[in-house]
Amino acid sequence: MGERSFDVTSDLVRPRRSAVALALALATVTVLAACSGSGDADARVVQGVRQPASGTIGCPITAAQVADVLGIQVDRDAASCSFHPADGALAPNATFNRELAVAFTQSGLSQGQYAEPVAGIGDQAYLTAPRPDGTRLLVRAGSLRFEIRVQHDAGGVQARRDALRLAQLVIEHG
Repeated sequence: MGERSFDVTSDLVRPRRSAVALALALATVTVLAACSGSGDADARVVQGVRQPASGTIGCPITAAQVADVLGIQVDRDAASCSFHPADGALAPNATFNRELAVAFTQSGLSQGQYAEPVAGIGDQAYLTAPRPDGTRLLVRAGSLRFEIRVQHDAGGVQARRDALRLAQLVIEHG
């Protein structure tokens, strides 16, 4: 019987390339799904940013709502659900991200550094301690799972209040 030769380059790298290609394809599909609107005729364009109709997979909060909570004029990043001061300042700012169910497992909570359970918002909610990149709030309300991050010059207490108010808006309008 002949021996099979072992080629490190082809035998070890090829499966890794396939895994990387699959991961990239899944990430691309996820990003496209999160960023696309529903195609509804009810969708509108506000300041050059497509605002999907209520109930679609786009950004569930508007710049006007975020501005009301943060107390400043904000602009929405056209490629995401991130809001930054219209005057170019760095803070306060806020970001909305949809989350997977795994974020609510013990491992997901630990990796996300969500240490403080929060009662009274959604079915499950957890806060991180204030961090340099802001306070993050993870929320599950029925099948809606998301994270709100708020960075505020006024500190963690104000960022926490603003994150809770924004999360309530997402639940009401998302």
